[in-house]
Amino acid sequence: MDVNQLTLGQIKELSKFISPAPAASAHAEAERDLGPQIVVLRHGYVYKGYAYIKDGFIYIDDAWNLRRWATTKGMQQMAIEGPQKGASIDGPTPVYAPIHSLVLTIPVNESLWTAYPSKRSA
Repeated sequence: MDVNQLTLGQIKELSKFISPAPAASAHAEAERDLGPQIVVLRHGYVYKGYAYIKDGFIYIDDAWNLRRWATTKGMQQMAIEGPQKGASIDGPTPVYAPIHSLVLTIPVNESLWTAYPSKRSA
């Protein structure tokens, strides 16, 4: 299919499968402090860190990249029980992403993550 030869009808049909980017708000979004979370972003990026939402972005301070969970009960096991033996965790580094790339967050008990601390930056 040559994109340059699409008809208007074909373009309209294709547009049904493309989700538009969220419209920018004229007013700044109120900041939401989420606290310590496991944050899942699009394309499989998973972080543990101190999360908050501001101006259309999710910010994750002291973000630890959770590459391999080493769990038997899924990602939620890490949130409930802390990091598992054999997990691959890299970081920390600050991360921010457009809010539309956020898939989900899971609150964590920070006291179980003493080897991987996260706090809100100033």
